[in-house]
Parts: sequence; C-alpha cells; structure tokens
Amino acid sequence: MPHLLPILCKYGYVEEAYQLLQQEGSPSWNYLFSQGSTTLAEGWKTLYENEDGRLVINGSLNHLGLGSVGQWFYTDILGIRRDEEHPAYQHFYLEPQVGGGLTYAEGSYDSMYGKIESSWEISEGETEFHFTIPANTTATVTLPHKDYQNMELGSGTYHFRLER
Repeated sequence: MPHLLPILCKYGYVEEAYQLLQQEGSPSWNYLFSQGSTTLAEGWKTLYENEDGRLVINGSLNHLGLGSVGQWFYTDILGIRRDEEHPAYQHFYLEPQVGGGLTYAEGSYDSMYGKIESSWEISEGETEFHFTIPANTTATVTLPHKDYQNMELGSGTYHFRLER
C-alpha cells in the first residue's frame, strides 16, 4: 500500500491516484473518514455498517499500511522528495502533482538544513507555486509545464505563475 499512490503518479496516473484518495465508496481513504475514522485503518473494510446499520470495527484503526497516504501528501501533492544521493535534504526535488479537483495545497518539511516549503493554488486560468529552499541546499524543480522541467535552484524563496 505505501507504494500505490506514488507509483500511479510516477507513471502519469495522477488523476487515478487522487480518485482513490477522494472517492465516496470503498476502496478509498475518503470512505474511512466518511465512516467516522480520525486515523487511517488497517484495511478498507475495517469500519463498515452491518445488516442492522451498526458500525463494526474489524481490525486496527491506526495502521501503517493505509496510513502511508500521509507520505504521499508530501512526496506527490506537495512534491517534496528526497535525493538519495544527498542525505538530509542537502539537495532535494520539488515536483508537485496538481490534480484531483484540489485547488490548493500547502505544507512544509523540517529538514536538517531548515524548513522546506511548498504550496500551490489554482485560480482563474492559472496555477501559482511557492517554494522555500533552505540555506546551503539546492533543489531540482519540475512543474507541470514543458518550460519548467528540471530547474536547478539554490537557497531562497520562489514564486511561479503558470497559465493553465
């Protein structure tokens, strides 16, 4: 399960990954929340209504397997990815995956070098991206536009506005 959403995004199935997150019925993470869960459970049918309409708990309500979606929020929605060749985020990647009907995403990661920030927002005909790259680090930035691929950026705060 930890690999499902990242692999879908890696191979161009971004909308399908978002669909698995957001769809109303099972299987989806949204389904677990619609059943009253405040954590991510062991399986899709850990929480379900029986034939009497009562909520049944069948397994762990806080489990790594389905809980791994939290990592995907950082690595794909925000696009903050570590570079295996440069430990502690001395160099990293920023590759946000815009989609799924979301119009806004914002978050940060506290690395050994400082806070890495990533956000994006869709508004009338454009998408705005904001990034903060900490001191003494670099990032390779890839945005969903052919002119903004594999940009090497140093420390600083960056703002990009792309027409949709």
